[in-house]
Amino acid sequence: MWYNQPMNILFIGGTGLISTAIARQLMERGDQVTLFNRGKSESRLPAGANVIRGDRKDYANFEAQFADKLYDVVVDMVAFHPDDTASAIRAFQGRCGQFIHCSTVCVYSGPVTQIPTTETEPYHSVGSYGKNKAACEMLLRDAYQAGKFP
Repeated sequence: MWYNQPMNILFIGGTGLISTAIARQLMERGDQVTLFNRGKSESRLPAGANVIRGDRKDYANFEAQFADKLYDVVVDMVAFHPDDTASAIRAFQGRCGQFIHCSTVCVYSGPVTQIPTTETEPYHSVGSYGKNKAACEMLLRDAYQAGKFP
């Protein structure tokens, strides 16, 4: 294992198919998992996961809820608009070791130029979902390259 200490991991969202499977594996290996979500979907995680209820679209309250918290990793499963990502950057700048944004193949909307596809693949989304996800990625890349966000 690349990391030999239990990690403190936050999932923004965390009750979906992908995040539930990942969170379950992390808990099984001994990591501390916290889910931030609205509480509208049933959690399928075993006992032991922390849950913080809230609406990430209420940016001021979202950011305030994390003002005194530190995480090794934050995984954002539900950033669908650049405003969501800008809020996450404000909330977790200096408060997480690594930030992971769950994106979508829809940022490309067609055949990619290389497999495996890297961050240098040009965006060519045709729909608003993919375009918004691409804008989220660009905000994160800019913050990372400026040395302001992990």
